[in-house]
This record gives sequence, C-alpha cells and structure tokens, in this order.
Amino acid sequence: KGAKVFFGFCPVNEKSLTVDADPAVYDALVAQLYDFDILGSSEDHVFANNLFYNADQHHVTNKGTVKHTYQFYLDLCEAFDIEVKYDANAFKGTIDGCAW
Repeated sequence: KGAKVFFGFCPVNEKSLTVDADPAVYDALVAQLYDFDILGSSEDHVFANNLFYNADQHHVTNKGTVKHTYQFYLDLCEAFDIEVKYDANAFKGTIDGCAW
C-alpha cells in the first residue's frame, strides 16, 4: 500500500537494433501495455557496442553498468522533480571499472 511502481528500460546494444527501430513507437507501446509510470525513454538506454561483453545483446560491462545506473539516476531525478547534483563523471576513477 502506498508504493509507486516505475517501469525502467534495460540496456540494449545499439548493434542489436534493426534499422527501422523507433524508440518513440516502442515507448508508446510500453505506456499502452503497462499501468506504470515510465522512467525516461528507451532511447536513453541504447548503448555503444563496447559497453557490452563480447558484442552481447544485453549483458553490460562494468562501464556499461555505471552508465546504466547513472541514466536511472537522471530518470529518477526527472520523475521526482529533483535537481541533478552529479554529472556523468562524478565517480570517475573512484571505483575500479566505473569510468566510461
């Protein structure tokens, strides 16, 4: 009771998308199918191939994990109307594998 459920997107390898992939259409479909508040856009979770293990479609490297977590931070700040206090390089070099 009283909990709010959000829908967030998983990271996707840019090389796994077809030429006709349209994030706006996908986002609209997700909004139509699920009764959750949606965090951000799927487009923000499409990452470069080098952020995935061995050109895998969904398994991100440490750098990919950091980028994805940071994107969720941005999405949550927007959802809760909170000021973004950290830029993308805030933790660069402080944790092994966390700089992209």
